[in-house]
Amino acid sequence: MLKNNLTIGQVAKLLNIETYVIRYWETQFNHLKPFKINKRRSYAEKDINNLLEVHDLLHIKGYSIKGAQKYLKEKTLSNDSDNDSNENIANTKDRNDIKDRITRDLKDIRESLVSIINKLQNAL
Repeated sequence: MLKNNLTIGQVAKLLNIETYVIRYWETQFNHLKPFKINKRRSYAEKDINNLLEVHDLLHIKGYSIKGAQKYLKEKTLSNDSDNDSNENIANTKDRNDIKDRITRDLKDIRESLVSIINKLQNAL
């Protein structure tokens, strides 16, 4: 867990991308809204996780911007409908398998983030 928020430069190093890419993503993905202090971006753990998800979709899974937007919108709608009505679940086993896989992926991402943050803090 992060003790302090990170700057856009630190997040860019963490993701191995340029800062302008993060600023562009913020214009394309509504859920990317870092806290701003004196017009400077400050990224909390939630913000970094959101950026990691976008990075994964675009750079690892090969989605286009439009494809990633559609995926995230469908994911949000799916989460909303899941909250509204759990009785619409067609196949609980498949759903649990997906949930377990996502949980494992998120834990792996979190471990990677912690490792990278520790390296960054040691480098500072």
